[in-house]
Amino acid sequence: SCGGAARELDGSTLSIDSPADATSVVCTFVNTKDTDRITIIKRTVGGDGQFDFTSNTPVGEFTLTTSSGRASTSLLVDVPGQYSVTELAPPANWSLTDISCSGAPVVIDLAKATVTLSIDSLDADARCTFTNTYVPPGVCPPGSVDFGEVRLANSDKRESATVQYVVQPGTYNI
Repeated sequence: SCGGAARELDGSTLSIDSPADATSVVCTFVNTKDTDRITIIKRTVGGDGQFDFTSNTPVGEFTLTTSSGRASTSLLVDVPGQYSVTELAPPANWSLTDISCSGAPVVIDLAKATVTLSIDSLDADARCTFTNTYVPPGVCPPGSVDFGEVRLANSDKRESATVQYVVQPGTYNI
């Protein structure tokens, strides 16, 4: 703004028409820094929980607590580059079951609970959703099942044994 003077802003050029009786015109310029927003969404299936994250954004570590199966936060970044967000070890009986992202090139590593976003410019918003599923005690989550070692009491190995596990729907490697 320029006190009392007519002005016209065209891109980065400011034209000022000073009033005839003015000895000086004071102009104030406000610069707004471009930022990009990385929105982290936490979804839960089977209940609500508290989940810890770490990132290499200015926010660093943060916690999301779900309510009705959802929570979110925005991480602001002001320099293009690669930004990683990692969900730390989930609480007992919770399993990270999916990560999805949109809005920026991304590498998702579900096994390491990490996303790495490439923010090339500060003009688009990125969103990543981390989904955790509650697994009640005594129920095996989808994935690998370790049945341990089963030994039969009879040394001639003619008897059979049955091991039974309750599992959730999903794909298992046995």
